[in-house]
Amino acid sequence: MKTKILSLAIIFFVAIFFNISCENPEQPDTQSAEDDARGALVVSDAFAYSNSAASADPGKLGIDSTECFTISFEGFYPDRTITITFDSCVSDAGVVRDGQIIVNLNGEWGNGREMTITFNSYSVDGVSVAGAITTTYNLIAENPSFNIKAENMTLTFPDERTIAWTSDKTFLMTEGMNTPLIRLDDVFLISGTSNGVNRIGDSYSTEYIDVEADKSCEWPKTGIVNITKTDEETTTFDFDQDGSAECDNIVKVTKGDITIYINL
Repeated sequence: MKTKILSLAIIFFVAIFFNISCENPEQPDTQSAEDDARGALVVSDAFAYSNSAASADPGKLGIDSTECFTISFEGFYPDRTITITFDSCVSDAGVVRDGQIIVNLNGEWGNGREMTITFNSYSVDGVSVAGAITTTYNLIAENPSFNIKAENMTLTFPDERTIAWTSDKTFLMTEGMNTPLIRLDDVFLISGTSNGVNRIGDSYSTEYIDVEADKSCEWPKTGIVNITKTDEETTTFDFDQDGSAECDNIVKVTKGDITIYINL
């Protein structure tokens, strides 16, 4: 079922920013890009576990087996509460999770079904997570989609620095709808916004414009992410840096008169 693998598009996309770093303040704002991406990764990770638990089939997403965490259910389909409990749970990738993800489901699978995620003493690799994430599904359509809103999210690091943000993104499936058993032909367009305060205290906002997540390519082929810090020019990340829409790891990054090319 396609709904069980939609979160792969998110995970696939947000991880790309983590190799971006730049200490020169005159260069494009990569600190906000990194922190926004880290926040998005936390959201996608929580969504992956929650969506998988709601589907009662964790293995479909390729996440850890239930031997590494426990899942409990309260209530009956379609309205129920799911609690995912981690106790110093180390994933195959070496990620350590502690605490609980609490999932509240409302409505039948299809259009309008909601999944709300909150956290109880939850942390990932020692970084505490707080806030709420609401997913609304629109699955009975020519192009299925889902919307993910993250509200009042905060990451608190061991050194007490924080990232605080809200986001509102829509994931529209444009290819692969008719082949539910084949994942490599799945293509999503990601659009939306976020705003927050990064780890060095700078306020920023982002705009995602038709960023293409294509399972056949390791990187987005097309799309733009605009990141703006208060009182500064916008930094633009263009994934189709030469207009070819080819699968490559080169991103064109522009801020004012400065343009650099990043190999992800």
